[in-house]
Amino acid sequence: MILPEPIRIGTRGSDLAMWQARCVASALETVVPNLEVEILPVTTKGDRATDRPLAEIGGTGLFVREIQDRLRQGDLDIVVHSLKDLETTSQPGLEVAAVLPRGPVGDVLVGTTASGLDALPSGARVGTGSPRRRAQLLYKRPDLDVVSVRGNVPTRIRKGESDTFDAVVLAEAGVRRLDLDAHISVRLMLDDVLPAPGQAAVAVECRVGDVGMREKLSSIHCEETGVATSAERAL
Repeated sequence: MILPEPIRIGTRGSDLAMWQARCVASALETVVPNLEVEILPVTTKGDRATDRPLAEIGGTGLFVREIQDRLRQGDLDIVVHSLKDLETTSQPGLEVAAVLPRGPVGDVLVGTTASGLDALPSGARVGTGSPRRRAQLLYKRPDLDVVSVRGNVPTRIRKGESDTFDAVVLAEAGVRRLDLDAHISVRLMLDDVLPAPGQAAVAVECRVGDVGMREKLSSIHCEETGVATSAERAL
């Protein structure tokens, strides 16, 4: 008997990206009998260029393009992303075939003893790599010193808790998914910082026309999350 080839899942190699890929693998193994999966980490431009702000090296798509290229070329069967990292228009030949149930959508501060954004001292040095977060923080608190910070979730937490910053902004879902809840100082209100479209949702892409894969992924798709994130991305 010829055994089916394992499904090759592409992802970034960070702790959070690997968590997301394992989550997708587990979901598929639950609904597809005798399924085997192989998780293959891919290094992206955003992972390599850690010495400059993301906006300076291309912005949206930096953490997904190389992975999408390998999917398009047939080196991978599906790829897993943080949905907020995807451009809001689909790439040629690819489609988001599933999103998993969403986590908490908001942002948090780490490394501060302040009770909230309004309680940060004037001139506080706040780190973020997101122009969206920077703009909203300065709209709410123009007296803050908002500076660029890069790195994966544990790295940014370490920076936030060092003497370099008074606080660092992170997505709550990523912190909680890595069981780093104890480092959360403040949950930001949505009126303070509106999250990115699709934040806290895990997306799975496949090739357009791969009917068999599309059918498998439909069995793990969360309709409620899909409707909400589609609306956000359309807006």
